[in-house]
This record gives sequence, C-alpha cells and structure tokens, in this order.
Amino acid sequence: MEVDGADENPIGGNTVLEPPGAAQMSPEGNITSQIGVSGTDDQTMAPADPSGADTSAQQQQQLLQQQQQQQQQQQQQQLQQTAQQPPPPTAVQAQQPLPQPVAPQHNDLPIIYWNGALEQCGGDEEFLRELLVDLWSEVQEQTNNIEALGQVAVIDYKRISQVAHAIKGAAANLMCNRMSAAAAILEAAASSISRKDGGPTREELPLLIPSFNALKADILSFKQELVNLGVQIT
Repeated sequence: MEVDGADENPIGGNTVLEPPGAAQMSPEGNITSQIGVSGTDDQTMAPADPSGADTSAQQQQQLLQQQQQQQQQQQQQQLQQTAQQPPPPTAVQAQQPLPQPVAPQHNDLPIIYWNGALEQCGGDEEFLRELLVDLWSEVQEQTNNIEALGQVAVIDYKRISQVAHAIKGAAANLMCNRMSAAAAILEAAASSISRKDGGPTREELPLLIPSFNALKADILSFKQELVNLGVQIT
C-alpha cells in the first residue's frame, strides 16, 4: 500500500518519523548537540590553576615571618628599656642614709628681726631696748664662761653645751636670729663630743674652735647693730 507524500525507507518497509530538533545519540551513547543556540558561543571549562596552592603557602610564610619580626622588635625594645633603667641599689647603698636638706647658712639670717622683737615686747620699743642691753650683758658673761671652761685640764663639754644652749634661747626670745643660730651650732658640737664612747678628752677641744669663733663674731655683729640702733651699751 502506498501513502501519498511519504518516502520509502530504503532499509525497512516502515517509515520512522523524528520530530524536528531531536537529539541524535552518538555511537558512544552520549548526546551530541545538534541544536545551535543563537547568540551563544560554545564554552569550555578551564583547567584548575595549580599555582593557587603555592600562592596560599607563600602568604602564610610571609605572615609567619612578619610575626617573628614583630616579636624580635618587641624583645629588642624591652632590652633597651631594661638597659636604660638604673641598677637596683646594692646592700651597702641601701643601708646608707638619704641625704638631708642643707640648712641655710646662719650668716643669711638677720642680726635682729626688729619687727618680730617689737611684737614680742607688745609694741613697747623702750622696753625692747632695755631687754637688748640685758641680752648684751648676758652673752658677754656666757662667752667668758665658755672661754674659762676651755682653759681647765679636764674639759667639761657638757657644761659648754649648756652655756651655748642658754645663749641660743636668750637670743631667740628677742629675735636675734643670727646669734641664736651660731650658739645652736656650738651646742650641737659640744653635745656630740660629750657623748663620745670612752669619754671625751682635751684632744677634741680644737673641734669646737670654729663654731666658738663664729659665735663670738656674731656677738660682735650684735653689738654693732645695737650701736647703729642707738641703744646705749657699756
């Protein structure tokens, strides 16, 4: 039987109809693309870059080197700071007493602090002048006592310290600051000698000469100040 419009199959007697655009199987069983997509080029998968792993290893190595450099820099800074710090005191240095502040020289003090002395006398200037005359007489007598104590065979350093203490107090009451400070220096020197282990001897007397001469010089300055103030002394 013949069908109008149909071609005969040369292989078999049946006609096989295939829909348009159907894919054909290759002999290996894979689909071979027979359909061309308009405007799209065939794309092929690029092989993986084997250098990617090497690059990552290099970055890790660089990071490790940077950390090691930072640690080395910190250690160097710590060593420099330690070197700049003063060494701790030794046992001998720790036992040494700290330096004490130096007291001002007694020569920098006023011979008579007039306003302060006048206040001590309740503002009575005439009374103050009388007291200054009495002070002059007293310090003369006490100075003679110190000189006498230095002439004996056995020096009584404790008694010298007591006499110097009396001059110090009397001068301080009338604000004769310079003379009071000089007497305090002599008092301290004599007191220190009197406490010497084994007892003081005459050999220590020269140690008192500088402070005693300084006291006599300040007493003469006090006398001259009284003259300048018009105080009558004998």
